[in-house]
Amino acid sequence: MGRHTDGASGYVGLFYVRHDVGMRRHMIYRVDVSTRRGARDARGESILPQIEALGIDGVQSVSVTSLYFLQGDLDGQAVQRIVDTLLHDPVVEEAVWH
Repeated sequence: MGRHTDGASGYVGLFYVRHDVGMRRHMIYRVDVSTRRGARDARGESILPQIEALGIDGVQSVSVTSLYFLQGDLDGQAVQRIVDTLLHDPVVEEAVWH
């Protein structure tokens, strides 16, 4: 199954892995949450000096993305509500779910 739309935070896609439990189908949604372009990625910035402390040169920047998996009998509206309400701060982060 596939659905592609352009939302406020960019590309939104949908995929599912089918798990048959009795007669019910459960989907697994993957949600990627990352810092918006132009916003400060404090977690990524905190890792860079640690890389340098390891004696590794050449890393210009580090960006961090949080990855969530939601499994259940959910529709797209429910997934979007979870993402918008609980999983990201829309001011400084963008979330994409598949």
